[in-house]
Amino acid sequence: MKEGLNRREFARLSAAVAIAVLGHRSLAEARPERIVGIQQYMVKDLMTKDPEGTLAKLASIGYTEIEAYGFTIANPKEFRQQVNAAGLRCFSGQFDFGFDDPSKALDKASALGVRYAISSMLLPRLRSGVDFYAMVNSLTQDDFKRMAYRANEIGEHARKRGLKYAYHNHWFEFRDFGNGETGYSILLKETDSALVEFEPDAGWMAVGGANPVQLLQKMQGRFHLIHFKDFVVRTNPASSDHEQQFVDLGDGMVPLKSIVDCAKGLGIEHFIVDHDPPFHGMTAIDAARLDYGFLAQTNAAISVDVGADDRSGCVVRIETHEDVFARENLFAWNITAFDSIHRTRPGASRFDQEIGAELQSDSFGLNLFFYSFWN
Repeated sequence: MKEGLNRREFARLSAAVAIAVLGHRSLAEARPERIVGIQQYMVKDLMTKDPEGTLAKLASIGYTEIEAYGFTIANPKEFRQQVNAAGLRCFSGQFDFGFDDPSKALDKASALGVRYAISSMLLPRLRSGVDFYAMVNSLTQDDFKRMAYRANEIGEHARKRGLKYAYHNHWFEFRDFGNGETGYSILLKETDSALVEFEPDAGWMAVGGANPVQLLQKMQGRFHLIHFKDFVVRTNPASSDHEQQFVDLGDGMVPLKSIVDCAKGLGIEHFIVDHDPPFHGMTAIDAARLDYGFLAQTNAAISVDVGADDRSGCVVRIETHEDVFARENLFAWNITAFDSIHRTRPGASRFDQEIGAELQSDSFGLNLFFYSFWN
């Protein structure tokens, strides 16, 4: 394939276009089965420069929710207005919950109108002059018990305000203390299910050495939101080098497809992209678009298969579980819609002139024949 577009990326982008094809609707209008949101941290730098424009771009991609990163929100009322103006919803947010009075964080959560107030981290001790990674990778069983006690306290305060509290994990909760006990298992055991929910981060679970699918199945009923991120390699315990290992969803070692299927089977409705910077060779919006495309493909009632074609190209077979193709005149679809594939490629300036395409449809599928696409 031409430089800058690998086979996996092509399949993912083709899926995004496929969803756009259905009913001649935009990608934003062709909603996946589950709600797809994005954690504000992913675009926090862009939000500082142009909040309205950034939110509008996220909505145009197809996101319906943004999870607030409360650490950077100085004016909750203004942020809420900006989110609403973009047609998005702020259903959840991460806030600075420590071991101090949680009122300030909960005040901000209430002002934003979120349903879930989430702790990004809930560390029992922060010692100056001590390396952060060394500290979190040496947390003890007693530390996690103190964290669980604190989580119950925050959950009680949140309930009195009509909010739900949830704990968001990283990698360090999954260090094995022996006999299969981990910091995360302590948190699950020691917290009151009526006060404390969880926001599993599937990527961090995998980096920590856990089996995300098995763990999520055991957690049924304790979570209603889930974060998705991907890593190129697993390093446990994580060090400062991990920041260079974030990759687009589907390009790393995290078994995201199985995790999506598991979460859907458990009835989880809020799927949140949580792709930390840095972004390699692209902008945060480019990465957000690719990540949405991955979740839209794995999350919708659509499957995409890319195969070889004898015309030096490929065949993209798109299957749907609904009889939508019979109800639509697909042949009237303008071929320029394929430009959305090209625009997503970083550094691309024009649509490939030599690409050709043919459309064939039946009641339950659409074949897109791309030829002369590969050299």
